[in-house]
Amino acid sequence: MPLFFSFKFARPYPARVFRTGALFAVGAFFFASLLTAWSEDESFNKRFAVLEFQDSSGFDSPRGCGCIPMGPLERLFGRSRGARERWDLAAGFRDMLTTTLENAYRYEPISPEEMNAALDELKLNPKDLKKEEARKRLAAHLGADALLTGKIEKFKQDRLRGTTAGQMGGGGTISATGRVGVEAAHYRASTRLHFTAYGPEGDELLSTRIDETATYSIGSAQTGPLSTSLDNQGASARVGSQAAVAPKQRPPVVEYRILNKVKFGVKGWDAPEKLGSPPNYRRTLLGIVTAKTLDSAVAQLRERIGPALPEETAEEPARETLIGKIAFVQEKEIYINLGGKHKVKAGDMFRVFREGEPVLDPDTGEKIGAVEKQIGAIRVEETMRPAMSRAVLVSGEALRGDIVRLELESDKEENGEATCGD
Repeated sequence: MPLFFSFKFARPYPARVFRTGALFAVGAFFFASLLTAWSEDESFNKRFAVLEFQDSSGFDSPRGCGCIPMGPLERLFGRSRGARERWDLAAGFRDMLTTTLENAYRYEPISPEEMNAALDELKLNPKDLKKEEARKRLAAHLGADALLTGKIEKFKQDRLRGTTAGQMGGGGTISATGRVGVEAAHYRASTRLHFTAYGPEGDELLSTRIDETATYSIGSAQTGPLSTSLDNQGASARVGSQAAVAPKQRPPVVEYRILNKVKFGVKGWDAPEKLGSPPNYRRTLLGIVTAKTLDSAVAQLRERIGPALPEETAEEPARETLIGKIAFVQEKEIYINLGGKHKVKAGDMFRVFREGEPVLDPDTGEKIGAVEKQIGAIRVEETMRPAMSRAVLVSGEALRGDIVRLELESDKEENGEATCGD
């Protein structure tokens, strides 16, 4: 006790100095706490650099997809007429993973241009990145939370197909003659990807093998002019060239003659479809299984390094606020800039509006909106990407640039004009 009192009263500095020091210590502690909280705050986007993929799948059958590969005989007999160009799977998987990250919650992929500039500046090549020190230098230069890469170990589409045909004839009051044919096919696309993520220090954060499959089955029958088919999406029927029962949605592309023209991974491969051009790779069965594979990779990455996806709550914005635009029109098919991340689904109805006269602020004369006139309606047939869906015109008209607004049950009786701000 005497020691305590002597220390308390025998201090060599004025009280104000102690008060200043105490305030400084508290402030420093508070600042350090904020800094720690900031460093652990998951509200900031995580940046990822997608490195070059490695393709060891051996996929390049000269006769396309879905047929028996010739293996060593390819060199002997050469490539058949119409054989597809070699698909660049390494570039295609890299591009699709980049797009998947762009549309993922709080994830930000580093652009290929920024990546290439960093490699040039650091004088690194893809082979150098096998070393931990080189990965650490690249991650630090880019400010990346992780470097992502993968090895494509399996990539193929198998087909099982059977057909039978005959003749039909009849007499009496009602007679019919013609060809009777039954055809069935089952397609199975499969991938295996060894996915790896490296941390900012160049060390391995995640190493996992992902196996995914996607299947498509179809059976069809023809009796005279009537042809019917049944597949995973439902039934359809035609009488001659006229559709009697329209399919609910387009089936995935599986026919190897069409796949030969897709050229997956080649520059421009992910452009929207145009009349007379090959289908977009994402609409093929192989494209569907590729998307499943990369979705699984991102899900495992999120589980390993976060942040967790937000939980859906009652305060989530109501769907009536869902507004987009028509991005592309091809004959009867309409593509809008709303998709999976907007929770658009097949069967959703959208009203189509076109901007009319501008609405000006009476004081400043500045445009604050425009009169919108309803000109048509569309129905979503398929959600194709996080920010793209395919629809068909139900009534009226629709052109590129027109506004689309989700229709709810409470809206179905409304019509006419509306005014909307910019």
